[in-house]
Amino acid sequence: MIRKRGYSMNDLRFERITLEQEREVGYDLVLVALGYESRAIAVPTELLSFKDRIVAIGFDHNREAAYAANTSWYSSNDIRLIDDVSDGDFPQIIAKEFENLASQRGSTSEPSRVACDVSCLNRFRIASILAAVVPLTQQGKITLDIWYALAEFQPPEGGFVQNEIVGPVHSRFAGWFRDPGRPIALVAGLGYEQGKVMGATEYLQASKVVAFMPVSPIKDYEPDLRHANESLLAELGERDVIEYSVEDPVGTLAILDSAIRGLEEEHNVVILPLGPKMFSVLALLAQLFHADSSVWRVSSGRHGLPRDVRSSGYFYGIGVRPETVAVSVAKQL
Repeated sequence: MIRKRGYSMNDLRFERITLEQEREVGYDLVLVALGYESRAIAVPTELLSFKDRIVAIGFDHNREAAYAANTSWYSSNDIRLIDDVSDGDFPQIIAKEFENLASQRGSTSEPSRVACDVSCLNRFRIASILAAVVPLTQQGKITLDIWYALAEFQPPEGGFVQNEIVGPVHSRFAGWFRDPGRPIALVAGLGYEQGKVMGATEYLQASKVVAFMPVSPIKDYEPDLRHANESLLAELGERDVIEYSVEDPVGTLAILDSAIRGLEEEHNVVILPLGPKMFSVLALLAQLFHADSSVWRVSSGRHGLPRDVRSSGYFYGIGVRPETVAVSVAKQL
């Protein structure tokens, strides 16, 4: 259901938000990545007034490119760092942060306000955060703002990189096909990764593919994006290529929800969220309401080479609210 500022599915409401407005309200906890891209500090810079509530979580690999500079920036701004964290340990760290938040907030009936910057998180870590926070949001304990800093344009690197990981991104979002015998439909977000969607199509033996093509305010992206996916686009009909605006996560979620709803009547649906990390967020959120579908990742893992990426200065967000809180606020207004 679409309203003026958001989109509702069951007991959650997804709202259009801006950094300027949400910064005025404030946050109780801000989760960010200590990564190797320069843009890792872009959103934290915008939220620096809450630096005593920012937690930057690092990695145990790919500590190259801008990693040292980002570490220095966080330290110089007295931001709490949790460094050298493996993906295996990440869910426990997130759970502990939410436990500490609940303890600090005490018995207040107001939901805690949490922000998460997904710009430099991998897809498993994004899924881990959502797996932990969504139940708390549904219970009215937390409202979540998810932020994404669009990268400054850089031409894609050429060459093929071996895939190390192929399968569901996280056990919580693996889904369960009611009828394993039904044909598979692949809903794929498109990115620079050459051959990954075609490879996934063959691996899954998908009988239908629907491609989501990002439309960015930075027009330089489009030619390289189409070139990286030209063989796939040549095989798809016009109706099976859906353009979505990177600037409108809530609208894109509504379109994605509708696409999955139409496909799941006759297919088992697998969602492959390549491209901008915000599309991964939307894929995971959509899966919450399509439990038979599954969100997958196709990743080069540790074979991927770190590459510094700077922020373009464009910031986009989506607010995740318990529907009861959203309705209550609307009535007050």
